[in-house]
This record gives sequence, structure tokens and C-alpha cells, in this order.
Amino acid sequence: MVKFDLEKFFSGMNDVDKDLREMALFDLHQALKDPGLQLTESEVDRVVDHVLRCFTKNELDKEVRNNAIQVAPQLFLFCSERQQIRFSSFLCTSATFRGMEFGDRGSSEIVESSTFALGLCCESMAERAQVNIEAWQRLTPVAHSINATLLSKLGDGNGDIAKDGFYGAIIALIVPFARTFSSETREEMAKRALMDFSGTGSACRRAIACLSLLSPFLSENAFNDVRETALLGLQGKDPNLRLLPHLLLYEALVKNSPLRMMTDICTVINILLMEIRRRTNEYTSEDDDVCDTIMRVVNSMVCQYPNELSTSHGDIFSCCVTLMRFDPNYCGDPEEEEAGIEEEGNDTYEDYYMELEEVDTSWKLRMWAAKLLSSLIQISPFSDVLIQRLNKADIFSVSDRMEEVQLANLQLLNAIAQHPRFEEAHFIVLNLLNSLLRCVSGFNQKVSVMAIKTLQLFFHLYGENLMKKGDAICHVLSDLVAKETNETNLLNSEVITLSQYVMDAALTEPRNISIAMKLFDTVFYTICKSRFDKVSDRALRVMQTMTCVALSVDDSYTERCVSLLFSLLERKTTEMEVSRAATEAMGECLSRLFLTLSEDTLRHYLHRLVSLTETNVNALHVLGSALGRSTAIQIPPDLLVHISAYLAKCNYSHQYVVIGVLKDALKNGSELPKEALDVVIKFIQVNALRSKEAFLIRRVFELLTEVCNKYPSVIEQTLEMMLSSVWNALETLLASASSFYGQVVEDAASFLHTLCLQFPQQRFTLTEAVLKHILISTSPDLCSELLSGVIVDDGETIGKISSFFFDNPGLTCLCVGTVGRSQPLPEEWKNFLLENFAGASSESTRSLGMAAIGRAASNPKNTSLFMQIVERAVTETKDRSLYWRLIKEVMHIAASQEPSPFGDHLFRKHLMERLLEGALEDDVETTAAVLGSFVSFDVADLLDITCRYLNSDSEIIKATCISIQRYLISHCKGEEIQPQLASVIETSLQNLGRNSSVRIRLAALQLFSVVASSQPHLLFTPTMRDVVYPNVLAELVEDPSLVLTVNLGGYTHREDKGIEIRRLAFEIISILLRDTERQRRGKVLEFFLRLEELLQCLVHACGPQEKGEVDVDLNNQAKTLLVQLVNTRLKLPWSDSLITSLHGKLKAVLELKCEGKSLSAEKERVNIRYTLNCVMRLTECVPFAYIPQFQPLLLLAQKSSLLAESMKLVL
Repeated sequence: MVKFDLEKFFSGMNDVDKDLREMALFDLHQALKDPGLQLTESEVDRVVDHVLRCFTKNELDKEVRNNAIQVAPQLFLFCSERQQIRFSSFLCTSATFRGMEFGDRGSSEIVESSTFALGLCCESMAERAQVNIEAWQRLTPVAHSINATLLSKLGDGNGDIAKDGFYGAIIALIVPFARTFSSETREEMAKRALMDFSGTGSACRRAIACLSLLSPFLSENAFNDVRETALLGLQGKDPNLRLLPHLLLYEALVKNSPLRMMTDICTVINILLMEIRRRTNEYTSEDDDVCDTIMRVVNSMVCQYPNELSTSHGDIFSCCVTLMRFDPNYCGDPEEEEAGIEEEGNDTYEDYYMELEEVDTSWKLRMWAAKLLSSLIQISPFSDVLIQRLNKADIFSVSDRMEEVQLANLQLLNAIAQHPRFEEAHFIVLNLLNSLLRCVSGFNQKVSVMAIKTLQLFFHLYGENLMKKGDAICHVLSDLVAKETNETNLLNSEVITLSQYVMDAALTEPRNISIAMKLFDTVFYTICKSRFDKVSDRALRVMQTMTCVALSVDDSYTERCVSLLFSLLERKTTEMEVSRAATEAMGECLSRLFLTLSEDTLRHYLHRLVSLTETNVNALHVLGSALGRSTAIQIPPDLLVHISAYLAKCNYSHQYVVIGVLKDALKNGSELPKEALDVVIKFIQVNALRSKEAFLIRRVFELLTEVCNKYPSVIEQTLEMMLSSVWNALETLLASASSFYGQVVEDAASFLHTLCLQFPQQRFTLTEAVLKHILISTSPDLCSELLSGVIVDDGETIGKISSFFFDNPGLTCLCVGTVGRSQPLPEEWKNFLLENFAGASSESTRSLGMAAIGRAASNPKNTSLFMQIVERAVTETKDRSLYWRLIKEVMHIAASQEPSPFGDHLFRKHLMERLLEGALEDDVETTAAVLGSFVSFDVADLLDITCRYLNSDSEIIKATCISIQRYLISHCKGEEIQPQLASVIETSLQNLGRNSSVRIRLAALQLFSVVASSQPHLLFTPTMRDVVYPNVLAELVEDPSLVLTVNLGGYTHREDKGIEIRRLAFEIISILLRDTERQRRGKVLEFFLRLEELLQCLVHACGPQEKGEVDVDLNNQAKTLLVQLVNTRLKLPWSDSLITSLHGKLKAVLELKCEGKSLSAEKERVNIRYTLNCVMRLTECVPFAYIPQFQPLLLLAQKSSLLAESMKLVL
């Protein structure tokens, strides 16, 4: 905590020495930064008095006053409301000071300092209010007072300095506080700004900024006055009006109030296009600023209103095409110009332009023309037609003399390249390739980099079609990397990437291999000469392509490629590890390249790689990756000794890699010397198996399996101790609740299986040890998987299990079922499994029985067991759902193993039909989940069966068929939905409606939800819009036929059977309002239309008033969705009745008194918090920002103690 000496401060401020006054202000500034600073109100008053005195004639020193300016914002926020009002009023008075006691200069300095300090105070207020809702609540009354004072001062005819400062302060307050101002105050602010808008200079600019920020909060009449003022200048009805300010005002209004400015946009676009044509036809340099602004405004409007202005896109396009080469000062011959550029470069442009006294800025029109075309290509519904027209028009100017125009043209080419429906973009690039290559080799690095990135994009998308110019690109790139400049690093990185794309394209055709070789040389030289890490990462990604080139050429390229990989690897130290992806890429390259090397060369590089592991851990990762990818790489024994010794020196993550290297080396046929074996076995017993690292233990089991296969005698010598360590490791890992325990058990079972094969005499002992481990385990279902390692087809295993677990039928079933996964079970054991499951006395026993039957029945040799389960599932009168769960368990296990019992097509089809006809009456979801499991085996038959049964008279079967579509969609994740499935989905959703049963409505809504989430493109059909979506909206409102009320005397019981339906319907609207990569927020709703109906449903659900929704959770969700809908910026058809209804529902909640700690009081507080958040969010947007009815609600919210909590809600 900073100690602040008040008396020292007062003494310093009163001293005649200006240095002491400066020091006092500095100490105050530092103290105010301390959040723990505490002063009494009277002390703050005295501090304020001394600081404010700096803004009077009593302070003669400018430096002291500058220090006071810096202190003012922090001191202002530290003050109470009364002190803040006094503080700001004083600064306003000083800002309008007209005293002449010490000359005009002194007066102007006071005015300037006061207005500056006042502006800083208002900006700090606004900044604090926007990040802290409690500060907003506290500062709102102060903002009202300051704004009223400033507004009155603006009309007093003060000088330009004061007026500019006052506007700056007012503008700072508008965003956080304007919605709390009265409508009269806002209209008065707009009138004052409109008066100053007719002026010139800074006052006009400030007025434009004020009007634009204020526009969302103005009443319809006041806003229309502002809009018509902007339009008046654009329409040119008054020749005395200057066009530029009106353009700037219109642009600002479009930016800040796009929905309210939508009325005249088509008219305005036509006016602007006519004006730009007129001014360019009669061009003078005085028109530069106006023309530049017109084009910027048009671009802003095109981006803001893509659909509304679509009818004008053709005219805008034509105008831009005309302007793409607009250059009024050009005076050269086109043929000479082209020849000159070819011979001498861009400098020859100087010979073709007139010498002008003023700066030529006509290039901005060419720049905006290219930018506008880029915007049209990206957002216009006719963009594919526009690109076709561009392809025929020779309009591109990538070699323009101005950097900005070149960059805009390159951005246009990028937009064309990425257009999803235009496959002939490469023709444009082929025509422009020479110009692009000149940009690449030019002197402007920014343009060069952008041109290279453009070529990267085109070669990535259309490489094969551009290889006609491959030699020209090779020549330019090789010349470029040969240049030695101070700014080549970025260029080199981009050259590497472009070379990769061109090489990839060249490798597709054998005749282009020479181009790939040349680029190989270019990249090799680029990486070798570069000395920075970024290129290393970029180079690692290109190495895979270079490897393909080397393997396609000869040994010299292979060795160069390997040496390059080593040079990259040696640049990275242990402290600067490269990414996992990079080491994997290097390992992949080396694994392929090593296969082509001679034995001596390979040994040389392996020795070099192993030596690197001492100082560079990346080398270890690369070696592991290379060995894991190639079974032909063998490591000499002396190097394996070196690697095994590394186990004692490194940490866990590196030990994991070392164990992997040793495992893969043995698997590839390498010999591990006894010295290394002893080190490894000791490390496994003493360190690895005692750790709790699942990944390390898995690798250890894999290594032990390889050691057992190759050196069984070594394992046999330490078998008893090794097995003890294995059981302890498994118990420790299970106790640590590792999520990878199941995978560790699988690896341990594989090791046990190898032991049984190598030491058959030990199988009985191993089996008994496994059973003991299962018996004491807290998770026998997982541990029982160890049995798969000791099972042998001799019929003795089941007998051993039966005798071992004679008093534990649950574990007996589990182990027998595990045996049954790989062996056929006798009929008596199948019956035993089923009867034990049916008669289970506890849920844990039943769970073990389910796992046992699931494993056994997933074996095709035990199909009869599965059919018994099916018969019980469709015919039993009791506990049918248990057998359906069993079927689902079997399907889940069978899906991951081969062969499965569901390989036969006719058997599978019969089974699906049998299950569907015997569906569970009271559990549609389980039935659908079981049948949906068949997607892993047969999508076509499942789709066909559900399509045929969709028209069944049974509502259970129909609801099941609808629900099955969700599993079919999930199976198609990442793939295109087949037309047949799309048709079935659409037919299924048409069953949604009030005439259908609850089951069918729920199933249809769940299906719609999945479609909206994962396949929203399926919603863009007339049937979805005109038939399905209206029924979704209908489900947002309570269905009276599903509400049962019973009068119990003094109490009325209410049962709502439709609540789940409404919750699903609300969830669907929530999904449609999400902003995801698959769907842009509101796009589906925009297609569906019916926005008025949606608004009515959401407002209806915001509260129980007017017979609205009574469920509080749905009330709050409706408010959330309403806020999200308003934020989509769709033009919503709000009516007076809807706004009045919403106002009444929100007001009723805000007026609730929720005291106490009861459950009902807490629910009311939650309701109030959602309502407060809704009010705050809505009043930020049109029309609620300016509707008088909502201002009292906002003021209620501003005074609420729950407001801070409410704003933490994420709506």
C-alpha cells in the first residue's frame, strides 16, 4: 500500500516553488493507483479544491496544470457523486472562462486545459462503466448531471476549443449512458448537433460523431430528422450544401443504426453511383476526397445490406469495372508501357504521368473499386455470374504504381480463388501470372509477400491447372531467394510454402519432375541460408514434399534431404523443443529416406541421430517416430546400449520415448546386448512399473512383449518378480482412477498371452494369478479382460473359473462371458448366464451379468445366446427393457470386433424387423438406440426399414422410426447426407403437429434439433419452411389438451404433460440462433420468415401475464432467446401490442419483492436476474433503445441490487 501524506500534499500544493507543486501532484497520482487508499469525505474535498485550483488564474505554470490534467480522471473516479458533480461543473465553468486578467494566452490555456481534463474524466467514466456494471449504476446520475451541463454550455456560443472539448466529453458519455437519458434530452442533443453539423471544421466532425452514436437512442421523429438531413445533401436538392459532410454523416448512420437506415438504401446507392460516374467523367483533383468517401460508403452499404441491395449489385459491379483502371493523370502509350515494364520494372511508371503540383490521390478510386469487387464476390448471391464477367474483362491492375491498389487487386484475386462455386478461377491467374511474378520480384516487400500468398492459394486449389507456368515460377523464386537484403526472412518463409504447393502439383505428373527438382534446390538453399526458428517450423512442413521429390529422383537428392533434416534438427536445443507434429513429420521423412540409403550411410546417420539425443531431445522423438513407421530400420547393438543408458538420465516423458524406441528396435529385428537388457529390466522393475504413469506402463508392457518373444530366457529368470510388479502396477493404477486403465489392461493381457505361448507350463499358474487379481479388484469388469491373455481352447479354463469362484456367481458369469468372447460356450453355460442375469439381486451383480453376456453374445459362435436375448426382449411380459439394454451392450461390443454375429445380411434385416415390431411400449428412446446401433453394420437396410415402417398405425413404431433418423444422421457425420435419408427425414418431421401423440411430437422435435445442429442445410426446403417450422412454433405455446387441472378444495393440482415438448421447441429456437461455422446466426430463421409469429411466441412465453407461459424456467429461456434474436440484427416486425405486452411482463417481474432465503424467494431472484439482464441487453438495441416505455424499466434495473449478478449471466 502506498503511503500518502496529506499534509505534505497540501504543503506542496501551496508552495511557491512549481517543482514542489508538481511533486505533490505526482505523489497524489501514485496514491490514487492504490486500491487500498482511504480518505474521509472532507479530506477528499480539500484534495479536490487544491487540484481544481490548477485550472484557475491562481496557477500560472503550464507544467503544473499538465500534471493536474493527468491526475484529474483518477481523482474524479475516487470522488463521491456530490464531489464528481462539483468537479465536472467547475471544469465546465473553467472551460468557458473569458477573463482577461493575464492576457488571451493565459485564458486560452485555462480553457484548453479544462476541456481536456473534462474530456479525460468523461472518458474514464465511460470506460469504467462499460467494464463494471456496479460503476455504471453509481455513475449514471453523475453522467446525467454532466451531460445536462455540457449541453447547456454548447448553446452559449463558446469558442471552438471549448465546443470541441464539450463534444468530446458528450460523445464519451453516449455509449454507456445515453439510453438512460430522457427522450427529451436525447432529442435536444440531436438538435444541437444538427445545428453544428451545418458548420465547418472540428465542430462539424464532432457533430457527425455525436449524431451517429446517438442515432440508436433517438425517437422515430428525431431520427428521421437526422436521416433526412443526411439524405438532403446526397440528393443534391440544395446546391449550397456541401456533399462530403453529408456523406460522412450517412456513412456513420449506416454503421451505427443499420436497421433504421434500411429505408432508402436502394435510392441512395443509385444516387451515389450516378454521382461517382459524374465526378469521374468530369474529374478534377478537388473531387478526390468526395469520390474516395463515396466509394467507401458504397462498400460499407454493400457489406451491411448484402440481400437488400442485391438488385443493385450488377450496377455496382459495372461501375467498379470502369474504375479499376481509372487513372486521369496517365499519359503514356499502353504498348510502350507494357514493354517498358517488361524491360525495366515498375520505375518506368514515372515516365507516363504528368507532373502535378498537388499530390495525386485518384488511385484511391482504383483501390476502392477492387475492394468493392472483393466484397461483391464474397457476399453477392450472383457472385458466380460476376466472376464470369470478371474473367472476360481485362481489368486487373496487380502491377499498379500504387501499393494500396496492388494489395486491393491481390485481395480480389484471393476472394475469387476461395469462391466455392467457381472452378475456372485458374484461368484468371494464368492470364495474370506474369504480372503476379513481377510483383513477387518487385522492390515492395509488402506487395511481394501478398503476391506470393495469392500464388500459394491458387496453387493449393488449382495447382495442376497452373503447371504451364511452372518454369517461370521456379525462375522468379530462385532469383528472389538469391537476394541478400535485411528483410528476407518473411519472404523466405512464404517462398518455402509456395514452393511446397508447386512441388505438390508437379509431382502429380511425371513430365513436371524437373520443375520439382528446381524448386527442391530453391528450398534447400533457402533453408540452409536462413538462421531463424520460424523458417525451421515452416521447413519441417515442406520436408514431406521434398522427401517425395527426393525419392522420385536419385540418391544425391536423398542424401541432401537427409542432411537438411539434420541441419534443421541441430538448430533446435533442448530448451526449444519443436512441436509433436514437426518431429512426427521429420520421423516420417527419415523413415522413407533411410530405406534408400546404403548400409554404411544408414549406420552413419543413425549414429549421428543417437549422438544428438544427449543434447537434443527432439532427436529422440524423431528417432522414435522413424522406427515406429518403418519395420526395415535396424539399430546397431552399440547404439541401443547408448539409448538404454539414457533411461537413467531423463524424465518421464522422455523415458516413454526411449522405451518406445527400444520396443520398435526389437520389433524391427535389432539385437539388444545383455548389458542393455539388464539396464532395461532393472528400470522396468524398479522405476516404470512403480510409477502411476499409464502411458509409460503401456509402453513397458509392449516392450516386455517384444523382449519375451526375442529373449524368453531373460524373462523366465525374473518371471516371479516381474509378475509381482505387474499386479502391483495394475492395482496402483486402478487406485489412481486413471482413465487409461482399460488400455493398460489390454496391453498387460497381450504380455500375458506372450508368456503363455513362450512358457506353456506356466499357463495354469498365470490363470490362477489372473483370477486372484480379479477377485480382489475393485473393478472386476475391467480386470477380467486379463483373461483374454491366458485363454486357450482346451475346455479347461471354464472349469478352472467355476471352481475358483464357486461361491461368487457374479464373478463366475463375468469370467465365463469373457471366455465366451473368443470361445463357443456350452448351452448350459449360456443358460446359466441368462438365468443369473434375470435373477440378479443387486444392480452391481446385474451390471456384471450384462458385461458377461455382452462379451459372449458378440461372438458369432454364440449366436444362439443372442437370439435368446432377442426373444425375451420382444416376448417377455416383465423386465423387457433389461433385455433391450443387453442387446445394446452386445451391439456396442460387436461393433468393435471382427467377425461379428451381424455379418449376414438376411439375418441382420430379419433381426431389425423383429425388434421394430416388438418395440418397447413405454421406452421409445431405448428401442431407437438399439436399432440405431445397427448403423455400424448396415445403413441402407436400416434406412429402408425405418422408411417402410414410418407409416405404421402404431404410434410406438412410428415414433421409433422418427428417432432412428438421429442415429443415421450421426453416422453420416462429416459426410454428405444421401438424398434418400434427406427425404425420410423431411417425411418424419412432417409428423410434427398438434394432431399427433406426445411420443411422436417429442421424437420429431428431437430429430429437428439434431438436424438444426449438425445438418442445417437440410432445413432450406419449402416443406421445412411452410409445413414443419410452423408446427415447431406452435409447440412453443402451451397445448391446453395436455394440461390437467384437478380442484382439491383449497388447492388446485396442475399436471402439464406438454412441458417437455415446449422445452424441446425452445431448445430448437436456441440452436437456430447459434453462431456456428455450419450456420451463421439467424440465417435459417431468415429463410423461414414468420418472424412476427416467433416474436409473438417468445413474448407470450416471457411471463404468465395475459395467459402466458407459467413455467419460470421457460420464462427465462424465452427472455434469453428474445435477446439473441434481437442481436441477430434481423429486421424484426415489432408491433405496439407486442412491445406493450413484453413491457408488462418484464415490469411485473422487476416489481417483485423477494425477501428471505426460502426456495420460492430464490426462484424469484433468479427470475429477476434474467429479467434485469434482458432489460439491459434489449435497451442496447433498436427499437428498445429509444422506446419511452422501456426507460422506466431501465431505471428500475439501474437501481436494482441484483443487477451486477444478473450481468454475469451469459445469454
